Amino acid sequence: MSQVGKIQELITVTSQPNSNIKPATTVTLSFEQLLQKTEKKLKLSAHAEKRLSERGINLSQEDLQKISRALDQAKSKGAKNSLVVYGDLAIIASAVNKTVITVSKTTQLDEQIVTNIDSAILLK
Repeated sequence: MSQVGKIQELITVTSQPNSNIKPATTVTLSFEQLLQKTEKKLKLSAHAEKRLSERGINLSQEDLQKISRALDQAKSKGAKNSLVVYGDLAIIASAVNKTVITVSKTTQLDEQIVTNIDSAILLK
């Protein structure tokens, strides 16, 4: 018997599906659910949490989502560390790992100079 004949003997093709196999369940997600699932969450460093508390700054979930999306856009353009100006806040954040490093009111910035950033984002 040739090699092809031996291989054909080993392969069994069935035309009927195996009745023990259950069809896969389809899960449908909304666009927003899919986006939330794929988005990496914005993190706050311990320093940023301390600054928010000390300065009486409260960020809503909506605020955090806006900042997160802005950092995603900045990262897609090659940004690493960004200054995010959001209302009266100056936020320094890593676009690479989506971490807020520090937060300040724009009126409280010492000497009005920000260093070690490669991009600036102006949010409304």
